[in-house]
Amino acid sequence: MPTSLTSPALEVVLQGLHESEIRCGIKNEPPAGGITAWIDFGSRTEKATFYGTIVGDRQVWPAADLIGAWLHETALRLFPDSPYAKTHKD
Repeated sequence: MPTSLTSPALEVVLQGLHESEIRCGIKNEPPAGGITAWIDFGSRTEKATFYGTIVGDRQVWPAADLIGAWLHETALRLFPDSPYAKTHKD
């Protein structure tokens, strides 16, 4: 299934996954552990960790759209028959 070029906003993804009964979460692991997003449905679980990057003298954290895109694309790939995937078919 092809994924769309633009993913829905993080809030829309989280709401859609919740309504489709697909468990997911986001947690931070300070000080330098990054932000981990996870998704599971039944016995399947997948995780990705997003780390901040140093730009000049400041640290830039991953934007919500990166985490939302990962959750969206992972849900479509792992659960193509879920209500979430059916809602977001191209």
